[in-house]
This record gives sequence, C-alpha cells and structure tokens, in this order.
Amino acid sequence: MRVASSVRLNAADGRLLISDAGNHRLRAVTPGRQILTLAGTGNPAFSGDSALSRDG
Repeated sequence: MRVASSVRLNAADGRLLISDAGNHRLRAVTPGRQILTLAGTGNPAFSGDSALSRDG
C-alpha cells in the first residue's frame, strides 16, 4: 500500500478496510492478515458499466 487515505474497521467480520489512494484500490485486511483487493484496477480512471454498485 502506498497512500492509505482512510481506514475503517468492519465490526461485522473483523476486516480492516483501507482506501489505498496511491494504488487506486480499496483493500481489506482479514483477521488472518490476508490482504484482499475489493475494488480498483490500479489505474486512475473510471471503468464502470453505469450500473448500481449493488442490488438493493
């Protein structure tokens, strides 16, 4: 991670959510210390499909 601009704890599952602005990604660190990429490609660009981010 290069620039962690925001960090939050998800109390429901114990994951630490990190906005990795330097790498243009949203990361999660699990209680088992695994780092996951939840969103982002690493490129500073929009690549969405114009759909909602989640059903609801």
